[in-house]
Amino acid sequence: MIRALLVLMLFALAACPSAPPPKPDTLPAGSPEPVTERPRRVYIGDVRAKVFHRDGCPEIEKIDLSKQRLLENPGEAVDEGYRPCKVCEPFKGW
Repeated sequence: MIRALLVLMLFALAACPSAPPPKPDTLPAGSPEPVTERPRRVYIGDVRAKVFHRDGCPEIEKIDLSKQRLLENPGEAVDEGYRPCKVCEPFKGW
């Protein structure tokens, strides 16, 4: 009995026209964009004090713009003689 019911359901599904499968590069309206890569972090170095900070650290506001240097990552900063900020702790989450 159950087998016959399953067979009938399969035939009914096969006979019904269905919508084409969605394209993998299109998303339904209202769905969030897929994350393809991690957001890039920015690090700011104080060339005078040789301290580097995460972007958004409150200590950056105290550094003159002419004394700020953009750094790609904490490893680059350490290689160039910078030490991490004690306020924002740029190595956390790296």
